[in-house]
Amino acid sequence: MSQNFIIRKVAVLGAGVMGAQIAAHLVNAKVETLLFELPAKEGDPNGNVNKSIAGLNKLDPSPAASPAMLTFIQPANYEQHLEKLRECDLVIEAIAERIDWKSDLYKKVAPFINEHAIFASNTSGLSINQLSEAFPENLRHRFCGIHFFNPPRYMHLVELISCAVTETSLLDQLETFLVSTLGKGVVRAKDTPNFIANRIGVFSMLATKHHAQAFDLGFDTVDALTGRYLGRPKSATFRTLDIVGLDVFAHVVNTMRENLTDDPWHKHFELPGWFGYLVDQGALGQKTKRGIYQKIGKEIHVLDLHSKEYRLSEAKLDEGVKEILRERDWAKKLSALHAGSHPQAQFLWAVFRDVFHYCALQLDSIANNARDLDFAVRWGFGWDNGPFEIWQAAGWQQVAGWIAADIAAGKALANVPLPEWVVESSRTGVHAAHGSYSPVTKGDQSRSTLPVYQRQIFPDRILGESVDHGETVFETDDVRMWHMGDNIAILSFKSKMHTLSNEVLDGILRALDEAEANFSALVIWQSEPPFSAGANLLQALQGMQDGAAAEAGGLLGKIKGAATRVKYTIAGGGRIGRHRQCRDRQRTPR
Repeated sequence: MSQNFIIRKVAVLGAGVMGAQIAAHLVNAKVETLLFELPAKEGDPNGNVNKSIAGLNKLDPSPAASPAMLTFIQPANYEQHLEKLRECDLVIEAIAERIDWKSDLYKKVAPFINEHAIFASNTSGLSINQLSEAFPENLRHRFCGIHFFNPPRYMHLVELISCAVTETSLLDQLETFLVSTLGKGVVRAKDTPNFIANRIGVFSMLATKHHAQAFDLGFDTVDALTGRYLGRPKSATFRTLDIVGLDVFAHVVNTMRENLTDDPWHKHFELPGWFGYLVDQGALGQKTKRGIYQKIGKEIHVLDLHSKEYRLSEAKLDEGVKEILRERDWAKKLSALHAGSHPQAQFLWAVFRDVFHYCALQLDSIANNARDLDFAVRWGFGWDNGPFEIWQAAGWQQVAGWIAADIAAGKALANVPLPEWVVESSRTGVHAAHGSYSPVTKGDQSRSTLPVYQRQIFPDRILGESVDHGETVFETDDVRMWHMGDNIAILSFKSKMHTLSNEVLDGILRALDEAEANFSALVIWQSEPPFSAGANLLQALQGMQDGAAAEAGGLLGKIKGAATRVKYTIAGGGRIGRHRQCRDRQRTPR
């Protein structure tokens, strides 16, 4: 394949939920896109695909940057427009997850694929090598798997999976396109059921479901425990299932159950009776307006397992456990959960233990290195930190010892021992400045050297990597002002959760002075969320407790003064902006 290969035109085969949204995200990125569907039996042959495109306007969140963008999707059908496939550089198949249907489609479209095109199957877990067998042998080197996460516009992760004969250069070209044009974070997964993110994320949900039942915790209590307190989305566990769709989750679990018969955790790849009860009633989650949760008027109700009826959702967390969860230091948090006697603490430790155990044992078979696994879970499931990052931050040897002790005591979900590499006496983690551990090479593997990543100034960072952006103008314990060799200054907060304290405000004012004197613009930028948690209320409260009420007023007054200074800097012709880390272009190398 030519080194100058550029993807200018794409065809998406299948105008279902995923296919249509992938097409929408392509036109968002100004990529010429054809969307294929079966011809309508009556009227306009493009009736089916046009109906699907019109339906995109009803989705929330919207898959289109603006409603007008959807008009750029070019409708097509398999009877009239197969010749148009010859014009496409990339063809993405996104029909239903059935190998027989996909195989029939491959045979139909293969004669029309041009000799330089990439053909990718968007599947959430089917075997890429098995799918490739239906593709003509002389074209198989251009076949691969591509797994967008739903909704494609908003979910950062895309997994790429090669078959046995996929050209390496083809995957490099596709990865470059996904990163630079679509703004995605790409991870290369091995051809195993459900790949990386779904394999780990779904196991985490299954472990959570198991231990919730064991400790007799309600769905809403579990969600209160496993959401933002753990650095995960607010939808946590069971609300996430409602969003995904109970039927979709059942399909993914079924894929694991049917294809991972040798997995030591195989007996846990089952769904409980209440799950089937909901699915049989058509309560599939958000799309049917009823699932594990149901909104009644303005109130949120949740299924009660004991009564099989919905009750008002009112999760109550133990105050002691809540205090543990407020701790931001993973070493202190996990230690307290491990030692905790309250069922809610024991539940959380059990889930962490089994997820860590599963990741350690499966790393070799599903991913090239620990970094890919952590990024896949972060980008695919919205975790702030990947499983290995949490384990390493909490103290690798200490946590490994706790896991091993629980395995020996029969408390873990599987009795298989931790891999030898995990318990090496010299091991302090899997991530370091020079790379992340790879079981294949039994050493650390550095990030990808693809040119697209060399252009990224601020990629996502993994635990253990050092960050030293640009040249420092000045630095204190609370702020750093720096630049990249141009005429734009950047100010970053170093305070906990980027809170605004007296010292940070002093730094802002000093940075404004520096910027007005020596730079054309000032950007306030943080490499990690949150942008800022707001005022340092503890500092204000301490001032008031010391009898210096004026100190609190001084802090709030200084915030107001700094805001006014910024306002008039802009009004006076200066330029200042604030940025969260860019989610569309400055992406992370593997």
